Amino acid sequence: MTGKAPRVTIFQNEDLIFDLKTGNLIKISDRLRLRFGGSFDSQVQTFVGFERLISTFSDCGTAGVERSFDKVGDQIFNYTLDWQGVEFLIRELSWVDHKKQTFHSVIFIQDRKNIFEVSYNALVEIVEKMESPAILLNQTLTRAIVVNAATAPLLNQPFSVLAAGFIIKDFFVEEQQFLKVIKWISEGESSTLQCDAKLYLEKAEGTWYELSLFKTSPDDKLLILCILKNISVQKATEEKLTRTNELLSRVVEVQNHFLSKSKGANPYDLLLSNILNVIDAKLGFVGKVDFDEKGKQVLRIHAATDISSTGEESFKLYHNHVKNDFLFRHFDNLFGACIVESKIILENNPSTNPHAKGKHIPGHPTIENFLGVPIFKGDEVIGLVGLGNKVEGFTDQDITHLKPFISAYSVIIEAYKSEQDKIRFEKDSMEKAQILAKVADHSADLIVVMDDEFSFEFISPSASQFFDHRLTNEEIQKKIRALLKKTLNSEYQISEDRYRSRLKMSIRNEGEYWVESNVTSLYEESNHKVIAVIRDVSSQINFEQRLIGSLKKEKQFNSFLSDFMNIVSHEFKTPLATMISSVELTKYYLEKLTTNNLQTLGKIPELENIKIHGQKIERELDNLHKLVIHSLDYERFVNNSPVLKKEKVSLSHFVKDTLQTHDFLDKVDYVPDTDIDQAVEWDKFLIQTSITNLVSNALKYGGKSRKPVVRPFQKNELFGIEITDYGIGITEEDLPFVFTPFFRGSNSNGIPGSGFGLVAVKNFVELHGGTVSIESKLGTGTKVTVRFTK
Repeated sequence: MTGKAPRVTIFQNEDLIFDLKTGNLIKISDRLRLRFGGSFDSQVQTFVGFERLISTFSDCGTAGVERSFDKVGDQIFNYTLDWQGVEFLIRELSWVDHKKQTFHSVIFIQDRKNIFEVSYNALVEIVEKMESPAILLNQTLTRAIVVNAATAPLLNQPFSVLAAGFIIKDFFVEEQQFLKVIKWISEGESSTLQCDAKLYLEKAEGTWYELSLFKTSPDDKLLILCILKNISVQKATEEKLTRTNELLSRVVEVQNHFLSKSKGANPYDLLLSNILNVIDAKLGFVGKVDFDEKGKQVLRIHAATDISSTGEESFKLYHNHVKNDFLFRHFDNLFGACIVESKIILENNPSTNPHAKGKHIPGHPTIENFLGVPIFKGDEVIGLVGLGNKVEGFTDQDITHLKPFISAYSVIIEAYKSEQDKIRFEKDSMEKAQILAKVADHSADLIVVMDDEFSFEFISPSASQFFDHRLTNEEIQKKIRALLKKTLNSEYQISEDRYRSRLKMSIRNEGEYWVESNVTSLYEESNHKVIAVIRDVSSQINFEQRLIGSLKKEKQFNSFLSDFMNIVSHEFKTPLATMISSVELTKYYLEKLTTNNLQTLGKIPELENIKIHGQKIERELDNLHKLVIHSLDYERFVNNSPVLKKEKVSLSHFVKDTLQTHDFLDKVDYVPDTDIDQAVEWDKFLIQTSITNLVSNALKYGGKSRKPVVRPFQKNELFGIEITDYGIGITEEDLPFVFTPFFRGSNSNGIPGSGFGLVAVKNFVELHGGTVSIESKLGTGTKVTVRFTK
């Protein structure tokens, strides 16, 4: 065949061909003649005759087979053909040749409907050899003629028990299914019946089977053949789908009700009602987890089972909850545990559960079992579904069935929250808009709103006062537009969408004024707005410039003062040293002269006066020397950043050791707080200097009526030292200036001091992060408190 065109095989196996124009038969196959006999030809000589033959017996009823002669391609029809008392199951494949206008049909004879027209013995043998479970019964169902081997394992009772007799009806879980079979046997014209029935086979609770029933008449005896096919998996799938569809339809109903905002039933009541129906629980609630004014979790019930009709106490309890808006604050129970522990709780024996054990609320039904399912947003519990008193107890299957409702409720909670937020936002926006309108009406500032093309959408009424009254609206807008264009420049940008400028602008005839512009560029979807607040800051800038000038002068003066202090202090040191050494020598010679004169001349009064005045000179020189040293120390402290050498010490021990080292311990009352054992990190030299300075002041100014009190203290996060004297005190006028260099109180004349002690104490304490405060009353005494934080 190589090199030749392949042969074409033509399909000419049609059983029937009709001419559609005339309706006459063109061809009938030998196969049909052999199967149905020669008389079949006479019945199908025309297409109308063929249709009449099959119409009465087709599965479509008396209307016949519904054909489409316009359709291109194959058409398939199933029907029963009753020919000479025998029913045949027919599968017809037909098509129309539109070019030739002919109808073509292939007849597949699947089998005779009364397939078991065989002998009794042959039928018994067939049933016994079937792989599927099968039973052959007599017409009255009173005798099981054959129960094949595949059926035996399905029986829940032994053959020895069944042999004594049984009732077929007892195998049917539902009586209606049995009655359907009986009706078919007694009244049914068809020789076959196919139906689904749940039978007490395999499992005690029953198993679903597809029953294929046949009427057969071997040896003229009507028998019933039943073939069983296990369809439990299909039925379970169907039930699951039905259940799922029911759940989804109920969820959709709740969602639609919520979205439509229709009047009538509360969507939460509808949600709870559907949940209770699906889960078959008697009690339930749905609620949202919220926070009270103190930030504590609470449960706000949206819907709950109405228990008010079950008794007087129940009525009071329910209506008390209604008054309180169903707000629950106490979580020491099963539903509270769901929220606090963020988990599902399935409890079929609440009396043994620690969250419910021993708890009973008067008027509330006894909780026989409980299922609580939290609703999450991320890790946060935002709601809860609680159910109780299901007849047979809760199972994991109930949790699965709740999932679509949980999802729907979660969406409703979030949607409701969004809606409330929107309402609040709109209310706030309206209030803010009203406030802004009032501000714009009464503010001296100029408020402007423009679009992205710098066209004005709003100019506040203050424009008439801001600009010269002789300017026209066009001139005012021109000036504002120029100012804002200049401001919307990277030079004045302070954030991504904010700008601030201070520019000179001619707004009145008197000359140029300083104008500050605060501009915000807003983008809302495709809209761009420019909002500006413009104010006259001429007075402010003039004040700032004067202040800058004053600060400059003060800086120059401080620099001069610092230089002067350095020069004076250094220049004073040498002559002071000379004067101090000369006084020491004078004392020496005076002592020597006094000793010699006493031996020869006796006591000389003038020498005593010289001694007194010499002591005064020595004392004042010592004060002057301290003043110079303190001045130099202060300058070094101000001009340098000191480095602290911190060490860990005990507060009470450190204070006591400092007093003892400087011979102050016997001169003061040392009264530390009891049980004080605060460890601190201090620069020992600086804090020691501060303590000695303060104690020295207390001794100098405290008088002699009572010793000063030194008290280390510790209270909560604070600790420190309190030094109290009972002396001359400080006047109200002097108190604000006690930390000023060189300042001395107006009542301290005659008491030595440099005016630097408290300044040094304040600086040393602040270096450690502490504070110094002074309380004083003239003539009563002074209390200085040094505080530190842990």
